[in-house]
Order: sequence, then structure tokens, then C-alpha cells
Amino acid sequence: MGTIASHGRSERAARAGVGVAALGRRIHEHRTAQGLSLQEFATLAGVAAPALSALERGEGATTLFTLFAAADALGVPVRSFVSVGETSADAAPPSPSRGYAPAGAPTVAAASPRDPAAPAERPPRTFADLRTGALAGRSFDTLPQFAVAAVIEARYSVAAIARVFRVPAWKLQGWVDERIGSDSAAHRR
Repeated sequence: MGTIASHGRSERAARAGVGVAALGRRIHEHRTAQGLSLQEFATLAGVAAPALSALERGEGATTLFTLFAAADALGVPVRSFVSVGETSADAAPPSPSRGYAPAGAPTVAAASPRDPAAPAERPPRTFADLRTGALAGRSFDTLPQFAVAAVIEARYSVAAIARVFRVPAWKLQGWVDERIGSDSAAHRR
């Protein structure tokens, strides 16, 4: 009887191992689709690079904090890492230019491809890339103001701008939410 119980546990552990490997593979696919190095990913997520590397390899256990931090750094919902009945939408990494806001957070509408103010297909990689289009010739008092303008006015995703400014995406999303809140409060007066 002990063998049957232990066999059941090892079978569950084997299935869980496959799940963790698939989870890690999806995270790795999202990261590489966005052109992020492991160190850049770790910096954005606020998680140690060795922990993220082990997660991508499907080794060991992880925490919900690490999963949410990874999703936030990549600008995707956590559900994009996990699927029960896999569909093509679940398995495919998102476009690097698509942003993600947590549930309940105000969102910024993306520009349509025909909009002349829409950012180029390739997300910005440097501050010089941001000094074109909607932000050309503008100056900002602080880097957070510049980052928020890149999201709200130039319509880049939070994830793309967080990479350029090397700040966690959750922090930039907070700045954006604060600006949207203060703008709507000013309009109500």
C-alpha cells in the first residue's frame, strides 16, 4: 500500500515538473521576444537573475511574487504564462509593443497603426528614440515626467518605457496612474 501512495505522489510530482518546465519556457519566450537579456529582465522585475534563470529552466519552485514580478516586467498578464487547455493565444508571446495594466488600473488607449502620432513598430531602445515623434523638442523637469509623457503622449507601452528608463514597470505604471488621476481631478474642478 505504501508503494501505491508513493507512486501517486511521484506521478503528481512528475506532472508538476512538466508544468513548471512549460511555465519557464513561456517566460523565456516572452523575455526573448522582447529582446531582453536575463540581467535586464531581473532589473525590471526586481528579482535576482539566478532565480529567474532557474525559473526559465523549470528548476525548483517559485513564489507568486516572482511570477507577478516577471509578468509585470514583461508587460503581460500572469495568465499568459499558465494555461489549462492551451490555445494559440495562451501560448504565443505577445507583441513587445503591447502594454499591460493590472486589473482595475486606468489604461491608456493604444494608438491605431494609421495614427501619424503612433510610435514606430519597433519599441524604443534609447532616450534618443523617444526624442522623436510626439516628444520631439520637448524638455522635462524630471525623468519620471519624461517616462510618463512617453506612455501617455507618445503612446508607448509601460513595459517598453520601463526598459528604457530602467525602472520597474509597476513603478512606472504608478506614475502613469498618478498623472491620469491628477489630470482627471484638474478637469473636475
